[in-house]
Amino acid sequence: MPSGLWYLGFDGVDDYVETAFAPVSGYPFTLMGWLNWTSSDRALVSLARSDATDVWWYIGVNRDTGKALMEAKNPDSCWKEGGPGLSGAWHFIAAVFASATSRELFVDGVSVASDNRSVSYSSTNIRCRLGSLGDSTPQYLEAGIALARVFNIPLSALQIRRIFAQEKHLFGVW
Repeated sequence: MPSGLWYLGFDGVDDYVETAFAPVSGYPFTLMGWLNWTSSDRALVSLARSDATDVWWYIGVNRDTGKALMEAKNPDSCWKEGGPGLSGAWHFIAAVFASATSRELFVDGVSVASDNRSVSYSSTNIRCRLGSLGDSTPQYLEAGIALARVFNIPLSALQIRRIFAQEKHLFGVW
């Protein structure tokens, strides 16, 4: 992704963007976006319960390893990380949450991790956020975020590779 693409910059202190509603009501769904990570924790795109500290689904970064991660938590946590270190360059992150027992993480169009532990979906008080995990456990991200999306379908590996291939040369959206 070229450096000239318009993006939102998040300071890792208190910046985030939030919808007042859940864009999906249950499995399956796909989260994706472009990330230029600097430091700090967590969520590029999250679906999190606004009134609890233990219910969320997200893609983001593990600050300790600098690798992409996906997590489903309700209330038990099932997370996986993978791919190269993300610091200092734009990377395309996607995760397919196909069902309660099927999740797959992609970095730059390549599958890097999967998980099949069971996590049910709850649509109660769920909001979508960019740059932060949720109300009760914000964990703000210091990064640039571009073209973040939530799909209410499980995109295939081929669809994710195609989106990455089309967007890696994208310069702007008007």
